[in-house]
Amino acid sequence: MSGLQVLRDSAREKTVAEWIEVCGLREADVLAIARELTSHGKAAAVDIHRGVAQHTNGFYNVLGWMTVNMLLGNFDAKGGMSKATTYDTKGKGKGGLFDLTAHPGVPTPFGVSVIRHGVAYEKTTTFDGYPAKRNWYPLSSDVYESAIQPENGILVNPIDAARLGIAAGQLVKIVSATNPSGEWPLGNGRTKPMVGSVVLTHTIRPGVVSFALGFGHWATGASDITVDGVTIKAEKRRQNGVHGNAAMWTDPVVKNTCMFDPVGGSVSFYDTWVGLVAV
Repeated sequence: MSGLQVLRDSAREKTVAEWIEVCGLREADVLAIARELTSHGKAAAVDIHRGVAQHTNGFYNVLGWMTVNMLLGNFDAKGGMSKATTYDTKGKGKGGLFDLTAHPGVPTPFGVSVIRHGVAYEKTTTFDGYPAKRNWYPLSSDVYESAIQPENGILVNPIDAARLGIAAGQLVKIVSATNPSGEWPLGNGRTKPMVGSVVLTHTIRPGVVSFALGFGHWATGASDITVDGVTIKAEKRRQNGVHGNAAMWTDPVVKNTCMFDPVGGSVSFYDTWVGLVAV
């Protein structure tokens, strides 16, 4: 039996209408998108990123969407899926915008990445037999980006805001089952509450809350720091906004790490049930 036969049989376990109901979508919307997507031959593609991947079953989510591309026949086809081309971490790329390697005295990276990627566990000095206490991802990497704006907020659909009795601009705290206090534990008895202002938007589904990354700092210049007896004062604007990742559910087996996809290695950013508490 071929893989395509298995795929066909699995797809026919339910009707199209039943699959759409499982996903909580409107049938007319799904059918309209399907007709549009399949109306351009190989010159159409499905491109996905974190929203699909960063779940406990993220690998299979990505595999499902890439299967759509395979059925469209668009791999290596003009207008279909193609290799991404962008600037690398040193600023080099098409057009040569800038070159960070030209900086005098630039430090050389050393050691193991904090996210334990790009190197085999058994080839490091932390190797202490199997299984490893934390996941290692020798074949994967990660990219961090941050938006530039004065402050973020907690995105809430107006339907949820009405149900919860909260209003735009109101301060609320994010809490969860594994972080009921809604705080970042910073060590040395210090904490930072996950408090942000409510931003109402119809661009997010009811039952879901979100926030833009890159805000709510406590380090990187957001707090005073003393070096050799000299205190460098904090830049208060770096504290603006909220960072809610500490609310993510902690893995009950591995401990001290959030839930993750054991196959693909992605962190599960989107599987945590949270509450919003008025401050």
